[in-house]
Order: sequence, then C-alpha cells, then structure tokens
Amino acid sequence: MKLRLKFFIIFFLISAIPIVLITSVVYRRYYTTTYQQMDEFSSNLFEKAVQQTDDTLDDIVKAANMFTFYSSGSNSLIQNLRPYADPNVSTTPLSIYQTKQNIKYICQNILNSYDFIYGLYVFTPAGVTIDYENTKDIKLHYQYDPTDEAWYQEANRLGGSLYVSDVAVHQSMFSGATPTVFVAKYLYDVYSHKCLGVLLVNCDPVVFDLANINTMPDITTITIENTDTGGIIYSSAGTAAGRAENSKPHQKEVLSSALSLPALKLTAVTNYSMLYKEFNYTGLLLIAISATSLVIALILSWVLSHYLTQPIVELSRIMSEQQGSDLEACERYPARSDEIGILYNEYNNMVEKLNTSIKMDYQNKLIALDSQMKSLEARINSHFLFNTLASFNSIAEIDGSDRLSTMSIALGNMFRYTIKTKSELVTIQDELNHVNDYVSIQKIRFDNKFDLIVTIPEAMKGLTVLKLILQPLVENAITHGLKHCQTGSRITIDGYTKDSLIFIRVSDDGQGIEPGQLEELQKLLQEEAAFTELGHRNNQSIGLKNINTRIELYYGKGYGLTIESEPGMGTSILIKIPDISSAAPDKTGTL
Repeated sequence: MKLRLKFFIIFFLISAIPIVLITSVVYRRYYTTTYQQMDEFSSNLFEKAVQQTDDTLDDIVKAANMFTFYSSGSNSLIQNLRPYADPNVSTTPLSIYQTKQNIKYICQNILNSYDFIYGLYVFTPAGVTIDYENTKDIKLHYQYDPTDEAWYQEANRLGGSLYVSDVAVHQSMFSGATPTVFVAKYLYDVYSHKCLGVLLVNCDPVVFDLANINTMPDITTITIENTDTGGIIYSSAGTAAGRAENSKPHQKEVLSSALSLPALKLTAVTNYSMLYKEFNYTGLLLIAISATSLVIALILSWVLSHYLTQPIVELSRIMSEQQGSDLEACERYPARSDEIGILYNEYNNMVEKLNTSIKMDYQNKLIALDSQMKSLEARINSHFLFNTLASFNSIAEIDGSDRLSTMSIALGNMFRYTIKTKSELVTIQDELNHVNDYVSIQKIRFDNKFDLIVTIPEAMKGLTVLKLILQPLVENAITHGLKHCQTGSRITIDGYTKDSLIFIRVSDDGQGIEPGQLEELQKLLQEEAAFTELGHRNNQSIGLKNINTRIELYYGKGYGLTIESEPGMGTSILIKIPDISSAAPDKTGTL
C-alpha cells in the first residue's frame, strides 16, 4: 500500500470515526423515539376506530330494541304481531293494513332518528311481511319469501342475537344496485316464547365508514370482519391503503379486537415502512449532515495526505526512473530545512558518490566479462564434435555397420538442431525431423519394438512453433509411458488448427498414470512460470514442466500442456499454442 494512501486512510478514519459514532448514537435515539411515536399513533387510531364502530353498533342495537320492546297501548309490537305467529292463520288485507298503522309511529320514529336506516321489515311466520321504507331506490321485492335464505335461518338460530350481513348488492331481496348492509333479529313473545317473526333493519354501509378518523388511508388499513360468515363489513383497502396489507410482516403493525357485537372483529394494519417515511424527515436531515461531514473529511484527508507525501512520492518516482549508469540528482526540494530537505540532500550526495564509483567499477567489470566470454568461446568448438560424429559415420559405413551409421547421423542432426541459436521458432516439420532422428536412435536401441505414427496434416507442417517441444514429449512417452517398450508399442503425433490456435497431441498406449500422480503433475503444470525453471528437468515429469514453462513465458498465460491419462489405457498430452506463422522460422542452423 502506498504511503499517500496510508496517510489518507489514517486522516479519514480519525475524522470519520467520531462522525459515524455520534451519528449512530443520535440516529439510534431518534429511531427509538420515532417508533414509539408510531406505536402511539397506531394504538390511538385503533382505539378510536373500535370506539366509533362500537358506538355505531350500539345505535343499531338501540334501534332494534326500540322496535322490539316499544309498548304504548295498541302500538305494542308484541300485541300486533301475535295474530301472525301461527303459520296457518288466515289474514286479510284490512287486518295487515291495520297492523301497519298500529306500529307506524314507532317505525317512523326509528327512521327519523337514524338516517342511515333504509328500511324496517318484519317477516312473520304467517308469511306476512310488514315493512316501512324511507327511500325509493331500495325496495323490497314483492312477495319476497326469506324462508330458504341462509341469513333468515341463521337469525332464527341466534335466537335474539343480532345477525349482520356482508356489504353487498342484495339483489335477491331489494331492487336497485346500491350496496347495503342489514342486521336481522329473531322476535319472540316474551310471555309465550312463541316466534313472532324476524326483524330486518336495512342500513347504509356508510354507517361503518371510518374515513373520518383514518386520516392517513395510504398507511393504515382498517377492516371490520364478520367472523361467523367470513364476510367483510368494511375495509379501507379499496384505496391505496391496500399497500399496508401487502407489506412485509416486520414492516407492519397488526392490531385486532372483537367489537361489542361478538360476531364482528375490527383489525387495523399499519404500514410502518410508509409511516416511518412520514416521521423520518429529521432523520434524513441528520443523515444528510453526517454524509456532508464525511465528504468534507474525505476531501480534507486527501488534500493533507497529498501535501505531506508529495515530496516523498516525487523522490520515489525519481529513484524508480533511474536507468543506466548515470544517476540524476533532484533539485526540487533540497532548499527545505525539515526532514524532507535532509532526505533530498542526502540522496543527491549518494547519487554523486555512486556515479563516481559506477564509472570506475562498471568499465572494469565489462572488460573482465568480455575476456571471460572470449575464453569460453575458445574452449567450445561445436564443429569439432560434429566433424567427429561424421568421422564415426564414415568408419561405420566402411565397416558395414548400418545401425551405427544411422545413430551417428541422427545424433549429429540432433546436435546441430539443438545448438541453432538464431531463432526460438521453427516449423512443425523441423520439429518432426528432430523427433524422427531421436526415434531412429531409440528404435535401434529397443530393436524396433515400438512404432511412431505421425498424422499431422501437410498444411500444418509449415506453421511455426517454439523449438524443442515435441522430442521431450516423445522421450517421456518412451521412458514413462511405454516403460522402455515393456507396457506399450505405439506413439502417435497428430494435430489440428482451430480459431488461430495450433493443437498438437502426443499420445501413447502405455501404462498410463495413476490418479494421484496425475493430479500432482497437473498441479505442477499450473504453478506460475519462473525463469529459474528454464532448462530444469524433473525426474517425475521428464521435462514436461520445462516445456510448459517455456510455452507460457514465450506465448503468454493460457497456453501450454494439458495431460489426460487412465491407468492401463495410455497417456495423451495436448500442446496448445497460438498460430504466429508470420514469425520467420530459423532455417539457418548449419554448423
């Protein structure tokens, strides 16, 4: 890590840590207070909704009870309904009209007192319906019979408790398309306990509307549910408040309570994530101030670190750019009297002394090295060795020893090919010739117990590859794969090109490689290439690592050897290199 970056990190942390700590503590405190306020808001809204709904239910119950228990002479409800308690009683229009007139006062009083009531209906066991309505839009269907209706049967089953319907357009009962909600109550004679009929009070759904207390419908959903029927009496989810229902469990507060009518339950769902946004403007301001402070601290840290380290960076740059035998002094900061000035002055003194020393020592070393090289060149005469091998070949031909002649010629060719130094690139054909020279010697050695099969297309033989990459693989196949012709008898060299790449495969039908040894060999090939490995041979790989290293160093990462092998099935080594045929191969290696 560079010094400038270290100073920058130190300065920034010194200023940023207190800012972050203070902001965290303050924001945590603010966060806790905000959630307390949200809890209070949610609880207060819920309590108000429960109270208003209970008051509404009390009004409905009062209206039903007023109708049920009202008694004033001939207007007594029980007295007027007793004639219709018998299902088989005979009735006349006059008697029905008289009954309606007798209870007309109480019905009108109820309708006038509670403007949310659309109509009052009494369905008697005798099949007579006594009704009073205050709207022309919602009328009970003529001769409507509720006997088979589920609500009617449920009201009878409740035996005096109120039945509450869902909010809907009750088309089977009323005309028009206006949604209504009705309550039904079983009527009975308190003296004889006989059924007098079922009272139905048809109401405007607005009676349960809680919009007046739910000032933030986008945040809170209030629902009144009939637990007996599973129906919804009221829900604010018809507005955008539906988002509160769909919010994640940890982001919402759910409060629920039974109402004064046991069959009804009120549930309030508050979306805390949305409510938090309403309360969080101060928190956002706090975060904005902290972020601004951090940005200022970041800029100041960078400026200070740059100011303090610039002289050192400049000196480091000058030192890293020094090349050759002439070292240059720095004249930018020597006038300073602090430690930076001392550092620059001492560096300039060192450069001056080194320049003097280098000029003397470097020239002497070059002269000594030149002398040593000339001495080495005088000791090695490649022509002498090659001419000696030619002499062996002549003697072998005179003596009639074909095998010795073949070996001496092949060895001479191999030696000449090996010491060519004008280029590292040769043609594939040159590599195959070198392999053939080597194989001709090994065939004589092993009495032709193995065959070399080359199936490389003619079009590929003119392509250029790195020198000395095939013969070591053939040698490795003979030595380790065929075990000196004890476990196999065939070595194959084939190749192909694809997408500007050259692939050459050397395979054998020998003993193969055990899985553990193969894994170790593959790991060895994957190690980073190092120059110290050039020319190095490993007893386990017979030069495989050397070849792979040379290919990577010459062509780059991603090229090299791939080994596939199965015990008893042989080994296949694939060479992958790029096609750089434009590079001129070495055609002039003759000694």
